[in-house]
Amino acid sequence: MHRLYIVVVALSCWSSYAADQDFYLRFLAAVQADSKHIIKRPSLVDTNNLAPKLTHATISLEGLKANGEVGSIRLGMTMEQVAACWGKPTGIWPNCYGGPRFMFKDADVIFAGSSNCVERIFLRKLPLFENPAAAPTLNELTGLLGQPESREHAYDGSVNELIYEAPGGKLMLELSSERLSFIRLERPRPPIVQKYQE
Repeated sequence: MHRLYIVVVALSCWSSYAADQDFYLRFLAAVQADSKHIIKRPSLVDTNNLAPKLTHATISLEGLKANGEVGSIRLGMTMEQVAACWGKPTGIWPNCYGGPRFMFKDADVIFAGSSNCVERIFLRKLPLFENPAAAPTLNELTGLLGQPESREHAYDGSVNELIYEAPGGKLMLELSSERLSFIRLERPRPPIVQKYQE
């Protein structure tokens, strides 16, 4: 019985891996055919997938910072996993922001250029941005998430980006008139190991 269980688990893992590879291989074939234009092949995209993926309930800035995830999408997922959660994207840019870019109505999911792995998530056209005056302010953001590791400033001296580093990823909150206007999430970079000579 124990051997049968191991075989079943191994087969389910293999079929999941094969499905991921199948989607990724279809993507690679499409890029090989045309690497300069947006991909619109029906086997990879769904131009009718226009429903928003995110609501107030699925957006947690704390979750973004701590876990590197928004809704059901997280950093490190494969193309197949993203499509299983949100459906096929409306289009795919073969190389944008450093890798393949899945476009959805309210978010973009960018994969690493050399692997089938989510590297960045851009959140735009979110419910919390519909009324800019209602978006969280700089003070509300720092009250919720604490002080950021760094801040970027605009030419006039105002803060235009808060940057938080966490195990789940790097969370970048862009501000406009000191209110949240755009969210980016990136995979954490491996630490740079320096060798010292004695």
